[in-house]
Amino acid sequence: MGRFLFSFRCLRLSLFSLFRLLAILQAVQEIGAKMKKQSLKNLKAKAWTVFSAYIRQRDQGICYTCGDRRNWKEQQAGHFIHGKKYPVSYFDESNVHCQCVRCNHFLSGNLARYATRLVAQYGPAILEEIQAEKNIIKVGRDFYEGIILRYSEKTK
Repeated sequence: MGRFLFSFRCLRLSLFSLFRLLAILQAVQEIGAKMKKQSLKNLKAKAWTVFSAYIRQRDQGICYTCGDRRNWKEQQAGHFIHGKKYPVSYFDESNVHCQCVRCNHFLSGNLARYATRLVAQYGPAILEEIQAEKNIIKVGRDFYEGIILRYSEKTK
């Protein structure tokens, strides 16, 4: 009788553990489903947040066009080729650099100085390369998820 009672208790504990495990697995699946259900717009916004932080940290808070030095959190990530409708160039490291608010907003990117710096840093072909990226206008979830993963690791 004692053996049977011991087995029953083990079985009851095992079933209890199994139900807890199933509940945990279900919760994990729900979290994964929520990530999958994120809209493309939300994914793009999160990708930009991570990418922008990386760019500003990479450039150490120094404005690419005027040299203004501040904490990276006070600066912005400015584009040479503007436009959210061009996702590949929007997230291209050679097209995006740290800029102060004055250059990025009030001087509309300070593009003459930006172009001069790009050619000096990357060579004369860079302007054509960035311009060519404008032809790729359709990307999927994988693109934005990849940006989030890649630049989240780089900013840690």
